[in-house]
Amino acid sequence: MGCFGVRRLAAVPRHEWHDARVLACHVTVEMHEGICLVWSEASLKDRSAFFGELFGNFQGTVQYNLEQNNTHVKEVCAAVTTNGGGVAGFAAAAALFSNESAPFADRCIQSNWTSDVIDPLTNATFDGESSMRQWIWQSCSEFGFFQTTTGGNHPFLGFAPAMGVELIGREMCKEAYNLGNDYMGPNTVWAATNYGGRVIGATNVTFPNGNSDPWHALSVVNTTAEFYDACTASEASCTKQKLQSATDALVFLENTGHCRDMYSPHALEKVGIPDTESVQWAHAKIAARVANYLA
Repeated sequence: MGCFGVRRLAAVPRHEWHDARVLACHVTVEMHEGICLVWSEASLKDRSAFFGELFGNFQGTVQYNLEQNNTHVKEVCAAVTTNGGGVAGFAAAAALFSNESAPFADRCIQSNWTSDVIDPLTNATFDGESSMRQWIWQSCSEFGFFQTTTGGNHPFLGFAPAMGVELIGREMCKEAYNLGNDYMGPNTVWAATNYGGRVIGATNVTFPNGNSDPWHALSVVNTTAEFYDACTASEASCTKQKLQSATDALVFLENTGHCRDMYSPHALEKVGIPDTESVQWAHAKIAARVANYLA
């Protein structure tokens, strides 16, 4: 059937969470024909598609927390902690994103590298909504914003090397955009130099940001924020954050993501998400800045 499920994940002992093979063995689910996919039958690329979908559910939840009527961070955390943590907790959290009322064949997590990852990026027809093809191209050519799991100090270490930059970075870019073997990756130095990094070459700009969103470290932040001075000695193209003039301003929201300010006041109250004091303050400050620009 070309897919993996999550129903046996809870059987994995907690101490085996970081073993990708053990993890995947217990992730598989019997399909309606009685066939259970074997981990050894999946290529590294297919495993990458599978792990990327699981990993992405956590990413998306944090990035858009309390911005939509869907699964929120507190629910994911509760699923993990109330089910003993480890792989059992992970299984419970993954189930939040599964349609349990659908037939087995339709409960699958994407796990086909070609049809689930590459084909959507090769489709140049705009559907009126998705900008993923353009966004990934920017990562491939300039930004290098690939979501890997090969770093340290996080709970997804078991997903490497299927989630390394060589595969979900260079290889994905080569296949999706028909780049040659001489493609070495995005020109991040050029991008940082050309656009100014965190010293944006523009005036009359208001920078909204939200400190619970993982992406906030890449943008303008408060001077007291953890990533205010994130440059390292090895990054010659990295410049310390600086607003260009008094016409620029930072609007740093507490406990929310980078798009929360884009909803009109009280727009989410109909789904039980009220505007916090931080959101109300941000709306007022942005409105004042826009009025000043137009004056």
